[in-house]
Amino acid sequence: MNKYLNVLVLFRNNEDLVAPYFYFLRRNTYLPLRIVALDNGSKDRTYKRLQEYKQKQDIILRVQENVGTSKGRNIVLAEIWKQEGGYCDVLCTDSDMFIIRENSVEVMKNMDFSMVSAITHSITGRVEGNGGIWCSIYKKEVWEVVKKFDEEFYNYYDDCDLFIRALKAGFKATKCLDAHCLHVWGSTNTIGSEKDTRMEILEKDKAKMIKKWGKQYV
Repeated sequence: MNKYLNVLVLFRNNEDLVAPYFYFLRRNTYLPLRIVALDNGSKDRTYKRLQEYKQKQDIILRVQENVGTSKGRNIVLAEIWKQEGGYCDVLCTDSDMFIIRENSVEVMKNMDFSMVSAITHSITGRVEGNGGIWCSIYKKEVWEVVKKFDEEFYNYYDDCDLFIRALKAGFKATKCLDAHCLHVWGSTNTIGSEKDTRMEILEKDKAKMIKKWGKQYV
């Protein structure tokens, strides 16, 4: 039995999200958590803010330049596997996803499914779809098979790709109707000067997704 439930999250140039992210996650979760966060080449005060809000068991990683979402997530996963001595359950989140209902994580973890996602609300009140990562627990048995994210995807669709690989390997997924999170931004990894390249990157990753899995998944 692992002492902590490990939480994977990336931050990039979004220092204002650090405080609410940590606050809502800890306020509404009663399991012992280890947050493993990567500052993905931020140019603002994100890294400093992460250091201010971390607890003793948390781990803050840092790279000097943006390595992309999938590679960044793999860096975090490698640290989690190192800390735990092998694969384990992981709560995968984005830095702009806030847990807004008490016990959401506990209920998700206790469900008899290999992949469990929270209901995701946008700031407009719309309930969003969920193809893989935004706020989901992937159980140990999934990681033993899929291992990591496909780094052929730079910033988009890496979560959907991992989700599909797990489904095709026979793992079952569900949404937890008692777990809720709020999606407040939607630009976790493409803030600031990179906005101009966001659509270009999206189209490239979309083409890779279609080539790998077909148009039905995009």
